[in-house]
Amino acid sequence: MDTAYLQTQLLIAQKEEAGIQLQAEEYDLMTAAVDLDNDNNVISEVTDVEQDGETVEQHSTNFEETRALYESLYQNLAVEVKKVNSVNRKLKETNADLTTELA
Repeated sequence: MDTAYLQTQLLIAQKEEAGIQLQAEEYDLMTAAVDLDNDNNVISEVTDVEQDGETVEQHSTNFEETRALYESLYQNLAVEVKKVNSVNRKLKETNADLTTELA
C-alpha cells in the first residue's frame, strides 16, 4: 500500500458515506481493498525468498518494520475515515434541518 492508494480509499469511503454513486472502477478498487485487507490478516513469515534462481534470506526485522508501517498507515486511514464520516453525518443533519425550514 502506498499513500496514493490510501488516499483513493479515503475518497471512495467519503463518496460512499455521502451517498454519491461510485464509478465502476472505484467499486472494483474498493472490492480489491477488502480482499487485500482480508489477505493481510493472514501474513506468513517467510525467512527466505527465491530471486533469479538464488535463495535470498529475508530479515525478520525488515518484515516486522514493513508490517508495522502498513499497520500504522491503515490505522491512520481508519482515523481519517472516521473523521470524514462524522463531518458527513453533521452535514446531512444540517441539510435535513435546512430542507425542513425551507419546506
